[in-house]
Amino acid sequence: TCCASWILKRHGLDPGPNEPRLLANRDAAGRFRTWFVPEDGVDAVVNANALLYLGDRAETAAARAYVIATIDAGKEATASPFYADPLSLYYMLSRAFRHGVAALGTVADTVMRRTEARHDAAGWVDDALTTALAACTWLNFGRSSEALDRAMASLRAAQRPAAHGPRPPCTWIRLAR
Repeated sequence: TCCASWILKRHGLDPGPNEPRLLANRDAAGRFRTWFVPEDGVDAVVNANALLYLGDRAETAAARAYVIATIDAGKEATASPFYADPLSLYYMLSRAFRHGVAALGTVADTVMRRTEARHDAAGWVDDALTTALAACTWLNFGRSSEALDRAMASLRAAQRPAAHGPRPPCTWIRLAR
């Protein structure tokens, strides 16, 4: 909901009056709950996405603190029942940072170290998706590194020509720097 609403808002479209419902969907500690898990339902990726959409304000302070505490405690691997790879959380929080949640920058060095440690000598992190998430994370934090350069080169080298006509327009990740 937050990702879709952020995209709509970013492109000048009204996502509707969903902020009150989102703000009402917080636990007693003020963290945002996912709609899909009835009990606790707190998910660090959901909270990073809520920060992206709602921004850094009083109502999102607990979400910000929760995301930062998750990284500081090294609990990324269990931070979400829906996103198995910590790179999902890294990417989501770096995107919120890039779009105004400056306090998330306090974990940037930790995220960068953990992300770089996952790269092999050729620049890959498991597969193309996780490699792209790692590259986007670096770019969102405005960082550069040798590992980023290797990741970008590996992604470029892995590109194949479109099998059925021209490629659709896509700006999700820019491979040329």
